[in-house]
Amino acid sequence: MGISFGGYFATRMAAHEPRVRALIANSPIVDLHAYMVSFAGFDPADMPDSDDFGLDDIDELPPEVMTPQLREMSCNLMRRVGQASFKRTYLRLREFRVDEAALARISCPVLGLVGSGEGKEPLAQFERFLAGVSGPTASHVFTEEEGADGHCQSGNLAYSAAVSMDWLDEVFAG
Repeated sequence: MGISFGGYFATRMAAHEPRVRALIANSPIVDLHAYMVSFAGFDPADMPDSDDFGLDDIDELPPEVMTPQLREMSCNLMRRVGQASFKRTYLRLREFRVDEAALARISCPVLGLVGSGEGKEPLAQFERFLAGVSGPTASHVFTEEEGADGHCQSGNLAYSAAVSMDWLDEVFAG
């Protein structure tokens, strides 16, 4: 099971590791760069070098330029990807893709989960993921009514876990 960034890494692992017997991707990410660009609202890989910033600079950015939450998320992303600047991080993210051939190698049962409020790109990648794997698929699009329409159902984690565990019970019932 992969949650958030883990949706990419679990998908990639299942595409290359035949011992995986079931996969839950929450959210299924097949192009991490496009996914992250959709949240940024622009492609930082294309930003002018003069606008780029690194971990040493980020605390100097005024709050009207970058909120504390966005600052923390940006630092986390740069550290995770191991890049010295925001632009270099997004340039590196262009390499994080699961192509159609790799998706087709996923033959185990798959559960794709996504929140209806995550946005156009996450929903499109959810559909591409489900259409691309060769194994049996199940899916759930969490809604606002369920209190789980946000990224990784942060508003209703218990319900998200129940959907996942119920699916596993069905897959491994025999």
